[in-house]
Amino acid sequence: MPSIPIRTRALLATFRGSFCLALCAVLAAAVLPVAADAATYQVDPEQSELAVQLYKAGFASAFAHDHVVTATRFSGEVVYDPDDLGSASVSLEAEAAGLVVDEPEARSRYGIEGDLSDEDRAKIQSTMEGADQLAVEKYPTVSLESTSVEPGENGQLQVTARFTLHGETRSVTFPAQVEVEDGGLHATGEFRFKQSDYGIKPFSAKLGAVRNQDEILLHFDVRATEGGEESEDGESEDGEESVQASDASGETPEDPAPRAAESEESRLSSSVSSSSSASSREDLPATAGEHTVLLLLGVLLAVVALAVRQARRTVA
Repeated sequence: MPSIPIRTRALLATFRGSFCLALCAVLAAAVLPVAADAATYQVDPEQSELAVQLYKAGFASAFAHDHVVTATRFSGEVVYDPDDLGSASVSLEAEAAGLVVDEPEARSRYGIEGDLSDEDRAKIQSTMEGADQLAVEKYPTVSLESTSVEPGENGQLQVTARFTLHGETRSVTFPAQVEVEDGGLHATGEFRFKQSDYGIKPFSAKLGAVRNQDEILLHFDVRATEGGEESEDGESEDGEESVQASDASGETPEDPAPRAAESEESRLSSSVSSSSSASSREDLPATAGEHTVLLLLGVLLAVVALAVRQARRTVA
C-alpha cells in the first residue's frame, strides 16, 4: 500500500479540523435560543396615574395650601426588552384640559392635609388652565418621549427624555423602577422640574405673601399591557356580533344549506391555498436564527471546497 505524502496528510488533518469546527458552529447556532424581540406595551389609563405636586411658599403660606394635579386623559406606549435596553423607549401624552386639581381622593393618597371647598377648587382649576399658567387652549398637550434608557442603581433604569410642557421642551433624567409581570409592565418613579424652565410663572398673590414654589414634583405609576395584535378569537366574536345584529334587525335568516355549501367550498379553497403557500415558503423572510445557520453552512461548504482543491493540487 503506497504511503501518503506528509504534505497531503497535513492538508487532510487541516481539512478534518476545519470541518469539525464549522460543523460544531452550525449545530450550536441551531440549538442556541435566539434573543426575543422587544415587547410593545400600551399604557392603561384606568390602572395608571400621573400626578404633580405643588408646594406653597411665602411668609403667609400658613394660610395657603399644597396642591396635587392629576391627569385624567392620557395615553402612552412602552417598548421594553430587559436584555436589550438600547431598544427600550417610552412615550406619554396627556391632555392639558384633562388635568384636574385637588381631587379629595388624590389629596388623601399623597398625604396632603386640609380640605378644599368645591368653590375653592373651581377657582384654582380656572387659574391653572388660564393664559398666565398652563394656557390649555394654546398648548393642549403635555408629553414625554424618551431618548435613552440605561441601567441605573439598585436595579432601576436611568431614563433620559424630552419633556414638553407649555410649548417648551427640555431634557429630563430620572430613575424608574420597571417590572414585567403576567404579560404586563409596571413602571414607577418621579422627577422634579421648575415651572420657570417651561415659561410658566408660579402662582403668586398678595404681593408674594402667598405663592407656589417654582420647583414641582411629578409622580408616575404606569401599568401597561402587551398588545397591538388582533386575536382570532376577537375576529370570531365580531362575527358573532354581526350575526346577532342581523337577527335582531328582524330580517328573515338565510337558508343554512347554501351557507354549508359555501363553507365547504371555502375549506377546500383554504386547503389548496395552504398547499400553495407551503410550496413557496422559501420566499418568506428568515428569522435571525435561520440567517445564522445559513451563513455557517455557507462557511462550512467553502472550507470543504478549499480543502478539496488544495488536496487535489498537492496530489497533482
